[in-house]
This record gives sequence, structure tokens and C-alpha cells, in this order.
Amino acid sequence: MKKSSLPTQSTHWIGIDGCRGGWVVSHLSKNEPLKYFYIKNLDPFLASAPKNAIILIDMILGLEKTGAPRPFDRKAKALLGKWHSRVFLAPPIKALQATTYKEACQYAYASTGKKISIQCYNLFPKIRALQNLNDSRLIEYHPEIAFMQMNQGNVVTDSKKSAPGIDKRIQLIAQRIPNYRELIATHLKQKYAMDDLLDSTALALIAQSGEYRCFYQSLNEPLHEV
Repeated sequence: MKKSSLPTQSTHWIGIDGCRGGWVVSHLSKNEPLKYFYIKNLDPFLASAPKNAIILIDMILGLEKTGAPRPFDRKAKALLGKWHSRVFLAPPIKALQATTYKEACQYAYASTGKKISIQCYNLFPKIRALQNLNDSRLIEYHPEIAFMQMNQGNVVTDSKKSAPGIDKRIQLIAQRIPNYRELIATHLKQKYAMDDLLDSTALALIAQSGEYRCFYQSLNEPLHEV
């Protein structure tokens, strides 16, 4: 897990969520309304992003060399309780060398005694790309924690893929961006799913509010096992 220096002041707040073929970006700034868009590669975007931006991203930024569960993952799972399966455990570093899912599972099992999920394996290209980035603005965060914070500390129990889950998440975002439904009216024409857009927007809002700091500060508190 990569822990940022946790900046406190900015005029730009960005949330990034992985999607099929690329990334969804939501960009909030002090003087302009929300902007959201799709990008294929992070490098050109990060090169052009404001230097003082606080950027929350839903992707693994750092891996434990021992293969042990990261404090970030353990804390997120503990907070989500019975919905902890929404958080993937980070794979061992060696598993990233795999060229097939079977091989990745073999590496993971040798290191941790557990195989990895196919969902995690499908993220390997993005995880590999991020291991080579050196951008101190990037802060790893999980959208489910962001929505929980926006929901008065309660997990949004409906799946983000379901109609009730999507509607609940839109409601939570609209409490902070009143015209959000109008802003996202054209999302069906885009290359990403609605839940990807909602996740990236939630991350941008938590970056703006500074609530991400509470999660990182809590990593030093005792954990209860899920």
C-alpha cells in the first residue's frame, strides 16, 4: 500500500476508477463544475493534471513483498463487514509475473496459501502499470468506503450493479452535487458503465472534503477480523 503525504489544500480534486479498456475520471475544481471523461492511459492525463490536484484512485498502488494482506485491504474489509467481498485482497508481487490465470493462482498459493480471484487477475495490467508510476498526488482509495462515508458511516448495502444500488449512490452524490442527475444524463453514450462513473465521482468528492484522511489515520487502530 502506498500512503500519500495527505495534502490538505488544493483547488482540484480528481477521482479515477478503472473500467473496461481504460479509466473513468471525475474532476472537481474550485471555479468550474464537475467534468467527467474516459481515458485509455493514465500517463498523459497525469502529465496534464494540475500540479496541486488531490487524486484518489481505485487501484492498487503498492504491494507487500511478503504477500501478507495489506493494512489497507484489511481495514477496508473490516469496515464493510459482511459486504467485505467487495474489496479484493492485493495479490503477491510475484503473481504479477504470471501470464495465465492458472499460473497467477500458483504463485499466489505458494506465497499466501490462497488463490486469487479471476476479477483480481483481470486487473493485473492496470496494477502493473501503476507500480511503475511515481506520482505523489495519487492516493489509493476504495469507492465503497467513499460511499459509506457519504452515507453517514453506513455501508450502501445494494450492489452498485443493481438499479436500487445505482439510484442510492446517485442520491448520495446529488446531496453534494445537486444537479448531478442532469450532468450524467449522457453517460449511456460513453464507453464505461454507470457504476464506474459513480465510483470515480465519489472518490473526487471524498478528495474534495478531505474525508479520505480519516481512513488513512484509522489504519493504525486495532482491526477486528471479518
